[in-house]
Parts: sequence; C-alpha cells; structure tokens
Amino acid sequence: MKASELPRALGRTLDDLKLPTRTGLTVMVVVHGDGRRLFNPPPGFRIDSDDELVVIGPPEGVSAMLEELGE
Repeated sequence: MKASELPRALGRTLDDLKLPTRTGLTVMVVVHGDGRRLFNPPPGFRIDSDDELVVIGPPEGVSAMLEELGE
C-alpha cells in the first residue's frame, strides 16, 4: 500500500502507529520511491510519502488501517 494513501501516517514512526496492536498488521517490507527495499523495518522507521508498505495480517486489518490513517 502506498504511504500517500495513509496521510495520517506520514512522518510518524512504525512504533508510533502500533499497527500490530491496533490492526493486526505487520509491516514486512518498505519499498522506497527509488526502489530500494528495507526488510523488517525497525520500530523507529519514519514513513515518507514515497514509501510503499508491504504488510501481512488479516484482511480486515487493511480496512482498519485505511479507516484510521487514510483520508
């Protein structure tokens, strides 16, 4: 999912978002705008609008994430 679809997540860290607790999702990979990949990003990773988040978890977690962090 493109981070730009999650405007309330931009500039925040994964630790701030607490996605596993709040949505059941875990960010496995971050794909940066230039194509570089960061596997198993650390809790202090800060989300940028050019990032793409690859998550695993229940399908309803994606809906919950969009509801909480989307527009």
